[in-house]
Amino acid sequence: MLVGLVNSGIMDLSQTVSVIIGSNVGTTITAWILSLTGKQGDNFWVRILKPETFAPILALIGVVMIMGKNNKRKNIGTVLMGFAILMFGMEVMAGAMEPLADMPKFRNVLIAFSTSPLLGTLVGLIVTMIIQSSSASIGILRLYH
Repeated sequence: MLVGLVNSGIMDLSQTVSVIIGSNVGTTITAWILSLTGKQGDNFWVRILKPETFAPILALIGVVMIMGKNNKRKNIGTVLMGFAILMFGMEVMAGAMEPLADMPKFRNVLIAFSTSPLLGTLVGLIVTMIIQSSSASIGILRLYH
């Protein structure tokens, strides 16, 4: 998509690089947040940083901000709602993938790639291309941490 925007003159190369870097940073932060779902403990900070805890809070704050009259706050509320929906969607996807964790064939396929990093990278690339989301790929792999 970015190549098309640059070719059409809507964006220049420096803007495109900024979008790519922002996308990669966002994916990294999303992966870090998703990794917290597997952490167990009674620590307050561990519990509050889990997506299932903070996503509903962000959604509520977003709804309240969207209901206001200030356009800037409405935009921020929309971003908060979008992030909360993203986190909820990743949790739903991870829950839908949990039955695969009990399937020996699926587990053996993923374990087979641990002996060949190049093959594992290639398969990860293909899966990410198919589902069009590196964050979703990380969410799937979270099953086998």
